[in-house]
Amino acid sequence: MRMPRVKVEREAYYHVTSRCALQEYLMGGEAKEMFVKMMRRAAFFSGVNIVTYCVMDNHFHILVKVPKRREISEATLKERITVLYGKDKAERIFARWKAFFEKGFVDDVRREQDAFRKRMYDLSEFGKTLKQRYSVWYCSNHTRKVGNDQHQEERAIMGTMWQGRFHSVLVESTQKALTAVTAYIDMNPVRAKIVSNAKAYRWSGYGAAKRGDSDAKAARKPIDSSLYDSILEEKTYGFAKQIPSVSRGVAFGTAKFVTATINELHGERRTQTTASPLAEKGTLALLCSAERQKANA
Repeated sequence: MRMPRVKVEREAYYHVTSRCALQEYLMGGEAKEMFVKMMRRAAFFSGVNIVTYCVMDNHFHILVKVPKRREISEATLKERITVLYGKDKAERIFARWKAFFEKGFVDDVRREQDAFRKRMYDLSEFGKTLKQRYSVWYCSNHTRKVGNDQHQEERAIMGTMWQGRFHSVLVESTQKALTAVTAYIDMNPVRAKIVSNAKAYRWSGYGAAKRGDSDAKAARKPIDSSLYDSILEEKTYGFAKQIPSVSRGVAFGTAKFVTATINELHGERRTQTTASPLAEKGTLALLCSAERQKANA
């Protein structure tokens, strides 16, 4: 049974993850650079804020803030469409709107504009926009080898490059919880033994900020820098190891927040959910992550 996505109507933070199809290592340096560009364009269009991210060879992590839905002007709508689709396609869309207006098909234009607006301030639409647009670009610009050792040929990649839907974990909107998840995401290449220091990894929010990227620097305002530095020291909090529930669970934050989230979801999902503490002592002692498992039939 497909699990409903964990989403709330209020402003909220989510840890979003997704893997490449068959967990293949599809993303090299050029592909990662393009992913970051498309992620930022999709975020601008959607009206969401990226706190940090990490693009690995076969998956990605994003910590994203989704504001409460708000009304936007037509001028803002056009700006966001232009950033997402590029100037040429955007101008074709706007020219069609103008032609429809001149012919008196005002309602048709309004319906199309409303459809664009409904894609904004929504976690599912942000993830869908990013993954679909990136998959189209990737499949159009890459091939794969098929056949045996004696006979191989290059073939176009068909379909999607992703393994199913993206997964999201609801993160408590506190500096402590956001800092912990940010550090966990930034430390992915360290855990994978790709780099010894997280700031050396090019395709992450931390690496970008350390290289002087102004957008990446500004995005990190919600985190506590001193706590973040402590987490990166690894030994105290155990974030040098994988914690599956932080990426694949339901909620992350204080025990009270996790319990409240579980109670809010109770009865809507055929799941068994338990809150597990991430640390026995220290400044992360009260942070928990809710693990989700299929209930026994």
